[in-house]
Amino acid sequence: MKKTLAALLLGFILGSSAAVAQNAQHFQAADGGQDNPSYTFFNDATTGIYRSGNGQVAITSQNSQVGTFSSTGLILPGNLTVRGTATITGTQAFTGALTAVTGTFSGTLTAANMVVSRAGIYTAPNWTASAPTYTFTGDTSSGMFLGAVGDLRFTAGSTLGLQIQSTGVLVTQPLFFTPAASRIIPGATSISLRNNANTADNLLVADNGDVTFLRTMRASSSLVSPAFSFTQATGAGMTLTGVGSDVSIRAGSATNRLVVSDSPAGIAVTGQITATTTITSSGATSGVGYATGAGGVVTQATSKSTGVTLNTITGQITMNAAALAASTTVAFTLTDSAIAATDLVVLNHVSAGTAGSYTFTSTPAAGSSVISVRNVSLGSLSEAIVIQFTVVKAVTS
Repeated sequence: MKKTLAALLLGFILGSSAAVAQNAQHFQAADGGQDNPSYTFFNDATTGIYRSGNGQVAITSQNSQVGTFSSTGLILPGNLTVRGTATITGTQAFTGALTAVTGTFSGTLTAANMVVSRAGIYTAPNWTASAPTYTFTGDTSSGMFLGAVGDLRFTAGSTLGLQIQSTGVLVTQPLFFTPAASRIIPGATSISLRNNANTADNLLVADNGDVTFLRTMRASSSLVSPAFSFTQATGAGMTLTGVGSDVSIRAGSATNRLVVSDSPAGIAVTGQITATTTITSSGATSGVGYATGAGGVVTQATSKSTGVTLNTITGQITMNAAALAASTTVAFTLTDSAIAATDLVVLNHVSAGTAGSYTFTSTPAAGSSVISVRNVSLGSLSEAIVIQFTVVKAVTS
């Protein structure tokens, strides 16, 4: 039977122990329950207070528990609505929603499912990088804040480090990667990849924002240690061998490389070139041939049949001035390591002597060629003619 306050007082006056008792000048009542509160009211017997356990006093409203007081604090199983300013001096936990209708909160709040605001979302002022909106008890200089509409920012140690925008993610501080000692350093129109020592070596820069080109600023690059290289072959790669002049692409060794030069302008190859298609020249005054350094000169001694040695792919032979009778052929051997047995040796009379009076043939062998010179004139000629030879590489398969 529910007891109103008047009934309890009447029972106390009449000495009814079933309703209420007095002990050490305190009023005592039965424990009651959620549906039967110990202390209730004339107009609402479903609302009041009761003992819900040892050291606990509960509040019920229309037979529903809405709060429990204990030595550890206040437990609210439902929502808490604050219309003024609520100051919390300790740490409070809410299992329901915490709603600020017109007031504000200050203090420490913890909840498994806590929302703060009329719309059910926690809101707070924007604040700044040095004083972020959302922070931590152990570090109030690190956290999250709103820089502008659609601009969520993260700060660490009062320094802006990351911005999340609708157009992308902006990193304002270096990005470090582990275990490799490297990092990304953002700039106004570029990003840099550096070693952790922050030195100029191994620096890669993508400029102009749209990454139109990559640039290395490695100071110690060389043919042996190129600026751009590969993990499988660190000796192969590309490097700058002269400021504003030569860019060298190396493969395998320093002697097998391609050099693109600005002075003199052109491309130089120090190794063998193998083409799977036709090599042509479209220049009206240029062609396919040999550059300075590929040739050489030699002079025949003693007689026109004396052999000569010249280990170049092209060159000039000055023959002895001994007499060569009319309609007579003389032969001598050119020893040349550039000649293979399958090659073609092209010969031409370029200077000295009577033009049109000689014919030439060549019989190549491995490392040499027999050159035959015939006097086709009607008289004996004693001329030190100059023969230009060029080796054209050829194969039979």
